[in-house]
Amino acid sequence: MNTTSITRITRTIILGVLLFLTACSPSAIGFPLIVPATTPLATPLQSTSREAQVESVEIQFLGADPVQINAIVRGNLTEACAKLGDTQVRYATNTFMITLFAVSPSDRGCAQITTPFEQTIPLSTTGLPSGEYTVKANGVSAVFALPADVTPTVVPTTSDGTGQTKTYTSSLYGYRVSYPADWTIQVNTSVPSGAGSNPEYVTLMTNDGSNLPRIDIEVLTDVPPMLGFEGCVKNFVFRTLPACKISLPAGQNPASEIWVFQNGAANFFIGMQYQDAKSLQLFNDFITSFVFTQ
Repeated sequence: MNTTSITRITRTIILGVLLFLTACSPSAIGFPLIVPATTPLATPLQSTSREAQVESVEIQFLGADPVQINAIVRGNLTEACAKLGDTQVRYATNTFMITLFAVSPSDRGCAQITTPFEQTIPLSTTGLPSGEYTVKANGVSAVFALPADVTPTVVPTTSDGTGQTKTYTSSLYGYRVSYPADWTIQVNTSVPSGAGSNPEYVTLMTNDGSNLPRIDIEVLTDVPPMLGFEGCVKNFVFRTLPACKISLPAGQNPASEIWVFQNGAANFFIGMQYQDAKSLQLFNDFITSFVFTQ
């Protein structure tokens, strides 16, 4: 047998082996060829964050002891796919700095649709002294006042009579207040009440004929006793009650300090008219002595 014949036989054997192996493969005998599935890689969401558009800040006082103060922030989300993100609150030098963020996708466009939002943010006032505080939320500000200690102070009595006080107690509206002993007091419960009921108007003034300073306590059930202050901004807390504190400079009328608050159905208006700054301390002592008895 020559070399050419051996080469042909070898090729034939190799070809036969290949054909046999091909015939025994899974696809050849009817079994499906299984290809392992691959898990697609997750594409991370791309988003952008910026300060939300704030329209207003309202201070909310919750009638509890201790008093809880919240900032109610209202504004707008300017994109249909935007949502509120994290909120940051920082405090420094009588100012609460609030930053609200709006988050929206950056890998696709969003329709320019405005959606209002409202966010309530608790403010920690524990340990803070009485005084005036500012809240700033994305550039919009509001101011509130923390009241002094609600424990009434006692005005000491001296031998010459200076500092002596008398006390007026209202059985109708359940409060007690002290005033200088040399002042006069008038109580009127027959004032026409209009839409309200149970009027009680208390007037206290000096007894020297000057009529100033003068303090008025006006209380009426169901409606305010003094019109014009119904929508005043509650900017501090008085005896756990949200209240308005308004200072009016002297003009056609004497300078005035006005406090407006509501205790149940009773609407209170307390105001002092005065000529000099010394009277402000007198009014502060008067307000500090004011307590509810029921």
